[in-house]
Amino acid sequence: ATNQVGNMLLNKRGVKRGDVVMLVYPPGLDFIVAFVACLKAGVVSVPVYPPMPGDAKDLLKLVAVQSSCGASVALTNGTYMRGVNLAGFKSFLLGRRLQWPEMEWFVTDVARVAKSSHLALHNEFKKDDVAFLQYTSGSTGAPKGVIVTHGNLAHNSHALQVSGKTSTNLVNVSWVPGYHDMGLI
Repeated sequence: ATNQVGNMLLNKRGVKRGDVVMLVYPPGLDFIVAFVACLKAGVVSVPVYPPMPGDAKDLLKLVAVQSSCGASVALTNGTYMRGVNLAGFKSFLLGRRLQWPEMEWFVTDVARVAKSSHLALHNEFKKDDVAFLQYTSGSTGAPKGVIVTHGNLAHNSHALQVSGKTSTNLVNVSWVPGYHDMGLI
């Protein structure tokens, strides 16, 4: 599945290695597939809280993050996109205008069933290469982006292993969503 999503990004949507892509997913496996696909493709992902589609205040935070990181593409799943479309239709009927960021939106659960699964993986990362951007919650101000490099990820994985918190036989299950730093790394 990660190859199909990565292939869709690189070969069908014009995204290039190093480009920034927002991941706007409710908690679930679709987020993990998209996140790993971005890593494999060398694309910088920005995991974000999926705003309630009809909540103008939530949307302002999404717009602020998009403006800050400069993403022109957002990935999500079909369930969330249906909610976005329904909220847009409802706001139109009520005469309200919701402000969504100006980006191309792609539904990745559709890409996962595509036949083309070959992806030329980008597997030569330098420790200073950006893996993803993690945004703060914005609880005391505007959300701020923190660069997480491949070196940061390797160091964190090593630290967990040395501390005895991980092993090849350990399975970790968490209730924290992937867009949250504790749920991601």
